[in-house]
Amino acid sequence: MLIQANPIPSLTVGNRLFTDLGNLIILAGIVSGAGAKNCTLRKLNASAGYTPSGATQFKIHAVRIRSFDANVTSLCLGYADNDAGWFGVAAFTNAVGMVGAGATGTNVLTNSSNAGSQGVYEECLNGLFAIPNGKYGFFSNTGNPGSASIWVYGYEV
Repeated sequence: MLIQANPIPSLTVGNRLFTDLGNLIILAGIVSGAGAKNCTLRKLNASAGYTPSGATQFKIHAVRIRSFDANVTSLCLGYADNDAGWFGVAAFTNAVGMVGAGATGTNVLTNSSNAGSQGVYEECLNGLFAIPNGKYGFFSNTGNPGSASIWVYGYEV
């Protein structure tokens, strides 16, 4: 039996193993279907929306979505030119959704067969989508009324 005296600290989300926890950035957002459908992603405990620093981009490696009711069927993850607020109603400017549909299209992360019920949904993206420098990441409820939260895990590169 192998016993490790100093195991490597790690975190797993959506089958993505994170071991570089010192550089891991976690963003959060929350939306509802009753008015507050838009949210600019924020670092934990931050008062303003997140935008990558310097000349970097934020590569998203995994997401964790918590659906608070069965009505949530269409959620969009993307980036825009503006900080539209936390849990708000303001529109995004020049929005680009993960699947290119702006902030109004259905996102590939959720649909009625996976996160359209109460519970947790995790997906590994392995850096396939990035928030460019100078842009703000967003989370939007584009479908039926309902509330959901998101945690976005990634690195600036």
